[in-house]
Amino acid sequence: MSSKVLRSGGKSGKLLREMNFQKMQTNNFGNQIESKTQGCFSKSTLSSNAVAELKAKSYHYQNVSNSYHEAYFYAKNSDYERWQLDVVANCFSPLHRQRLSQLQVVDIGGGTGRFAGLIRSRLSLNRPVICVDMSADMLKEAEQEDGVIPHLADAVSYAKSMHPESVDFALNKELIHHLKMSEEVTEFYKGLYKGLRYGGKSVTITRPQKNISYPFFEEARQVWIKNAHASVDIEKIMIDCRFSNVKLETKEYPVTMSLNQWTNMVKGRMWSTFSHFSDDDLHAGVKEIESRFNSDSGLVTFHERLNIIQGEKL
Repeated sequence: MSSKVLRSGGKSGKLLREMNFQKMQTNNFGNQIESKTQGCFSKSTLSSNAVAELKAKSYHYQNVSNSYHEAYFYAKNSDYERWQLDVVANCFSPLHRQRLSQLQVVDIGGGTGRFAGLIRSRLSLNRPVICVDMSADMLKEAEQEDGVIPHLADAVSYAKSMHPESVDFALNKELIHHLKMSEEVTEFYKGLYKGLRYGGKSVTITRPQKNISYPFFEEARQVWIKNAHASVDIEKIMIDCRFSNVKLETKEYPVTMSLNQWTNMVKGRMWSTFSHFSDDDLHAGVKEIESRFNSDSGLVTFHERLNIIQGEKL
């Protein structure tokens, strides 16, 4: 196994030395998870059921990792990517901006590490951004990002393993719906609160449960609603976990693309929503989309909505 480690002094240095990405030499995801429990977090945090769920989720992202940045919402150097970066950058408080050289930022569920690298570049951070993800395939790309430290772990185990008061800004983007309400979500935010320094902030970016306008086929829409979490419930859990100044705001971005581009993303299972369907069911779903949303222009138009939930440790 090889590791990529940043050396520095103090508590932050200890944290960063432990947050290394170890390449796994086995295809057995259960063994990968077990081998990671020898350092940053305890074996007891992962039950057999949890390992099975992680294996299924990791398999999905292993399959999409090669084409991840080809999908509209993850395309590199796009207007949409710049818009998302603006949304996140605006979450950094004036206090944070006064001490950018000292900030420790973590992107939990950061995938390929590209967004973590963009944050570091945009804000001219001195310290590397820690990119946590449960997909080894995604993190292989994160290894190539300048100023990014990849760390292989699931979100809950990582949060519970955080050193007290070691991070200033904890981002999780398009992650929270993967965690069970309410036990996993609660454990996640408890861990984040412990790991944040005073004055630190947790930022959750997720899509609405019901206020969506994506051109889904009906069964996919129902799967989305079933698996997404209501943002107001996340707010309540953050407050219960002692976060202060918890607030929710929604940002909108108008999207126009060809119907063919959209259906190709559905076929490619760009979101985990589509991983719930067999090839035959997905094919039938695409036919339904083509029938419902076909137009002379060949385009589909909808609003992308992101809910931003922020909370501080004061």
